[in-house]
Amino acid sequence: MRHVVEVISYSTSGMRKDVVTFQFAPELPAVRSDPTQLEQVFANLLSNAFDAIGPMGSVQVVGSLAGDRVAVEIRDDGCGILSENLHRVFDPFFTTKPAGKGTGLGLAICYTLVQKLGGEIQLWSTTGKGTTVRVTLPLEGKNC
Repeated sequence: MRHVVEVISYSTSGMRKDVVTFQFAPELPAVRSDPTQLEQVFANLLSNAFDAIGPMGSVQVVGSLAGDRVAVEIRDDGCGILSENLHRVFDPFFTTKPAGKGTGLGLAICYTLVQKLGGEIQLWSTTGKGTTVRVTLPLEGKNC
């Protein structure tokens, strides 16, 4: 699991570290992964979180053991996503960002990469309160 933490730390380089808190359970086991793909996933998720929070918000990254998987949640207290848009967030080219601010590919790429790694990605959001994205990945050596 150490490399997941390293990937997330690397993904936040150049971002506002003062608004990010990390909470990882001690001694999380290794997960099946490709560091390059994980870097892309977490860079996209963190970028979205930073875009959502504005100047006064915060982002929390939480890692825990969830049965035979490791779960990493990225939580922000930003603007949230309208409930009528939640079913489309992983669709390619769907974005809630203003024109010129997003391609609508970030979450679609995350979904595809997490699936390739044998994991799952889920998203919950409340307008005006924030968004949580949960990525669960199988432990190293476990079948999907």
